[in-house]
Amino acid sequence: MEEYREKNQDTENTAGKAGQPGKNLSVDQLSDSAFYRMYLREIRSRAVVSGKELEQLYRRLADGDRSVLNDIVDNWLMRIVEIARIYQDSAVLMEDVIQEGNMGLWMALDEIPGGMDPGQTDTYLLGKVKEAMENYIREVCGEIDQEQAVVAKAALLYSAREHLAGENGEDPSLRQLSEFTHIPAEEIEDIFALMKNQED
Repeated sequence: MEEYREKNQDTENTAGKAGQPGKNLSVDQLSDSAFYRMYLREIRSRAVVSGKELEQLYRRLADGDRSVLNDIVDNWLMRIVEIARIYQDSAVLMEDVIQEGNMGLWMALDEIPGGMDPGQTDTYLLGKVKEAMENYIREVCGEIDQEQAVVAKAALLYSAREHLAGENGEDPSLRQLSEFTHIPAEEIEDIFALMKNQED
């Protein structure tokens, strides 16, 4: 299936251009973990069909033949690793990105709309795999940003407490800290509780 081959080549080209200059990692370099190396060996040992044969698998799936699912997935596993290269500069583990892509593929195959030709099926699956990866990266990076914001506010509160204690000769109240830092009193309480838990 020429259309499939072209799309797969486009994915690889995009992945090759991703990342910082000089940081275009191959699939073998995406992770140093022994688990990842074992995973690569495993998926490389899976039987991969030609584009024409994959097209037939898509047609059979469209006709309701669920027995082809494992064969389709086997033909996507290495492609998903290649797609993960696009996101190699993200602050997340590549193994996790790949796992999310695999789950996105399975979910897409389970919910695939009817009436698609093989080219549309391939495009649909590609979109769902990338969507799953990007949603995961956004979620993780959002959590990282949130943690960094809490740390920054904790440092601000520590400095504010020291400053106000020096001025007034006693520990400031929540209301005074809130007025000084413009952080709501309830949020200050939560941050102090979090800091205390970490100390304990």
